[in-house]
Parts: sequence; structure tokens; C-alpha cells
Amino acid sequence: MKLPTKLIVLTALFIGFGSFNVIAKVKVGEPLPNFELKTMDGTQVVKMDSLKGKVVYVDFWASWCKPCLKSFPLLNDIYSRKKEQGFEIVAVNLDQKKRNAEDFLNKKPVDYTNLYDANGDVSNTFNVSVMPVGYLVDRKGIVRAIHHGFLPGDEKKLEKGISILLKR
Repeated sequence: MKLPTKLIVLTALFIGFGSFNVIAKVKVGEPLPNFELKTMDGTQVVKMDSLKGKVVYVDFWASWCKPCLKSFPLLNDIYSRKKEQGFEIVAVNLDQKKRNAEDFLNKKPVDYTNLYDANGDVSNTFNVSVMPVGYLVDRKGIVRAIHHGFLPGDEKKLEKGISILLKR
């Protein structure tokens, strides 16, 4: 499959996969805004620009988000199978109380990076209005898909998109 055809397939996969937010500050085809946040345990700072060269899924979530309960183990499964190929998940928690996020992660542990957006600055940059919302980013740091919510079967579409980007 030639590269333009792959991009068409990737785009087609995500039509209907997630709604397009007309008021979104971050759009498909644009660079992902660079941001940095501390990990949930506060021991590291993760800078998004340090992940260029990898395919990244940036997932905004909260402990009260029911679809997040379902998405976490499914995303973790994709991550465990794709990380060696250059795939990363960076989850950004938006809870007002960090303890709620920590309790959630104790019940639904994952192997990928979880960051805490204490002041909501990053979520404001993205204009997050639905949870979960995920941004699939290519190796050059360009947003290739935006996914709002999480329904059964979404993980298959997401994984197909990730696989296409990993081959580029």
C-alpha cells in the first residue's frame, strides 16, 4: 500500500470513530501542542516533544469517567503489544483531587505513563469537553485522529490506526 493510500485508510478508520469537535483548539493535521506535566507520583516530568519519533496516544481521563473504566485495560493491552514498535500512551488525568485518580489507578493499574494536570492548564490548551478524549499522534508530532468517548470495538479501530502509523 502506498503512503497516500495508507493515510486515506487511516482517515476512513476514524470517520465515525470519534466526533470532530468544531471548537477544538487542537485539530487533525496540526502539530500536537508541546506540554510538560509531572507523573502521578510526582517523580518525573514528561515533555511531549521528547516523544517525537514515536507514535503516541494522548488520553485525557478522569476517575469519574465510566468509559475510562473500560478503556484503561484495553489501552493497556494495545500498549503492551505495540510499545516495542515505538508506541507510547500518555494519559493525562483531570481530577480536581489527585487522590481520586490514584484510587482509580489502584483499581485499574496500567503500564503506560499517567500524568496529572493539577491546574487544568493542559486540558484548557486542548479544550477538553468530553471524557475520555484521545489524540493519536504520528512520529512527527502531527495529530492524525481525535477520539471522543469510548465504545466497545473502538479499541480495534484505534489499534488499526496505530499499526498504520507505526509502519510509516
